[in-house]
Amino acid sequence: MDRVMCEQDRDMKKSGVVAVVGRTNAGKSTLINRLLNEKVSIVSPVAQTTRNVIRGVWNGDRGQIVLLDTPGVHRAQSELGRIMNRMARRTARGADAILLLADGSEAPRAEDEGWIRRLSKEQVPTLPVLNKSDAAENHRAEYERLWQAARAAQEPPPEPATRPRELNPRQSVRQEGESGACQSAAQQDQRDGPCRLARQEPEIEGEATSFPPPTFTRDARLCPGSAWLAISAKTGDGLPALTEALFAALPEGPPLFPEEMLTDFPRKLAMADIVREKLLGQLREELPHAIAAQIERLDDAAEPWEVDGIVYVSRHSQKGIVIGHKGRLIRKVQRQAEAELTAVFGHAVRLRLRVKVQERWHENFWMLKQLGYVE
Repeated sequence: MDRVMCEQDRDMKKSGVVAVVGRTNAGKSTLINRLLNEKVSIVSPVAQTTRNVIRGVWNGDRGQIVLLDTPGVHRAQSELGRIMNRMARRTARGADAILLLADGSEAPRAEDEGWIRRLSKEQVPTLPVLNKSDAAENHRAEYERLWQAARAAQEPPPEPATRPRELNPRQSVRQEGESGACQSAAQQDQRDGPCRLARQEPEIEGEATSFPPPTFTRDARLCPGSAWLAISAKTGDGLPALTEALFAALPEGPPLFPEEMLTDFPRKLAMADIVREKLLGQLREELPHAIAAQIERLDDAAEPWEVDGIVYVSRHSQKGIVIGHKGRLIRKVQRQAEAELTAVFGHAVRLRLRVKVQERWHENFWMLKQLGYVE
């Protein structure tokens, strides 16, 4: 029956929102870029690269999938980290389906277990996916055990067997006395009529305990065998099966966005993300979470486009690191960002960057709002 339903689903136009969630560095942005065959999210080996919810729109013959790239959930140590975690969890609640992406090349972490427990309570279709299937190490069995344990925790306990209610000693004594009285009265039955006893309470059969239906999504709307799909966002292995499962999970409906739209992410925020990606590529683990980028001016009437940006750091000692010896590092970042901006927007871009110290910017709510991290 499930297989027949899946075949029928292929003839229907589907449309919906899929939240891609998981811990940091699981490959969510890489997966979305691969599915769209376009770069809508920046990627880097540095954890917590994605700081916004980015929508990517995939259009095909079967319908439209709106993919939400969410920040990776992590142990937050700043206001920015807490905002990113809330953003990811809130996004998952409003989606038509949820894609939980885990790094199959590493053993499950606390963040993975947290997502599995949380999603076991969701009412929307949930598709668990293991990324990096091309890696040498494979921890699928450990993720399977966690998933099954979460599902079992949502199952109701078995209903108790129905049986008559046991009488307490006083009721037993009373009924024995009533039985003896009935026997004595039976001897007078012919002259006094039927036995008249005090009304005896009927035996009450135990009522079966009722439980609410389990809240765990049983993948009822997904094709068979969809639990823990193995894919590689890097090579593309397993992606056809993944798109089939996603379309099977989505409702029928018209497109949510125009077919020519790839993303609705604001242009200035996208430009700032590209600048930050190039910085992360140069700095690696030195200052990844102390850096933010902002585009303060964009003149798209000029040829080439003129773009002015600011790179924020938290301390004065970090400013020299970002600028580099004789300004070499910031100029290299500027050239790399210009090249990618030109390719993405189809116009020549002249980018000018300056570095500014803004102490504890990641704890300043208004600063975070200005940078686009707070709606």
